[in-house]
Amino acid sequence: MKKKDKGAVHKYFAMTVLAWAVICWGVLLEVMRAGYVNRYLEDCLTQANLAAILIDPYHYGSTGELVFEDAESTKAIFLDFLERGLGSEVSRQKLGITKDVEVLDFRIYEVISDSVMELSFDSDNHCMQKWFDKETEVVAPDGTMIQNSSVYAKIAVSIEFLFGVEITAIKEHCVDIVSEEKIYE
Repeated sequence: MKKKDKGAVHKYFAMTVLAWAVICWGVLLEVMRAGYVNRYLEDCLTQANLAAILIDPYHYGSTGELVFEDAESTKAIFLDFLERGLGSEVSRQKLGITKDVEVLDFRIYEVISDSVMELSFDSDNHCMQKWFDKETEVVAPDGTMIQNSSVYAKIAVSIEFLFGVEITAIKEHCVDIVSEEKIYE
């Protein structure tokens, strides 16, 4: 082998290592961005759920039960705060969010004296009621046991990653309203 050929092998090897390093660095950056987007979506969903907790003060004052004022306004507040939390179109594009957020499921659980009422919405945005006895174990779709009045939501978001790969992220969260302060010793 000539000296000139040895140099070509070293250059080829160096270029291959460099190419792999760039690819690994790109993948690492995308994994880090995916983690950031994951936390960002969880925060937005939690914020929207918490904002949707609009309690009827008159019912609470007379009975001590935490019930929602109105299911439609609760959902409207949720949607408004979800949109606000996700930010402008420019900030969504920076995160790689390519389409509007789709609300797959939205439910309100009200614990009223000896029963639980579930309010859910169908695809036409009609509110449906379902009642459960207090003895019935009511569980939100994410596995949260319903012991207090709660708001549950599930969303889907399309996110574009490296090389135009689009992934649909699905997030769900249930937030409950605690009616009294609990002291743990």
